[in-house]
Amino acid sequence: MRPAGWRRARAPSGASARTDLWTLVAAERGALADDLTDLTPDQWATRSLCPDWTVRDVVAHLTAAASTSPGSFVGQFAKARFDFDT
Repeated sequence: MRPAGWRRARAPSGASARTDLWTLVAAERGALADDLTDLTPDQWATRSLCPDWTVRDVVAHLTAAASTSPGSFVGQFAKARFDFDT
């Protein structure tokens, strides 16, 4: 049961919302880069909370979308037989 007066938040739409979104994305990417700047080689090689993944693997996964086009992503995913674990 939802509290009285509860309303589902609506995402802003239009060009202004896209600009706001990309401004936020750029800020978050910058903050992540700042957090990673001073990592030592040992810290990059540290095992993460994801089984068998290092910090380097997780960062590569998080940032891959910034350098992969939608077409390339789908092509690579198809090549892996639509299996994320490949």
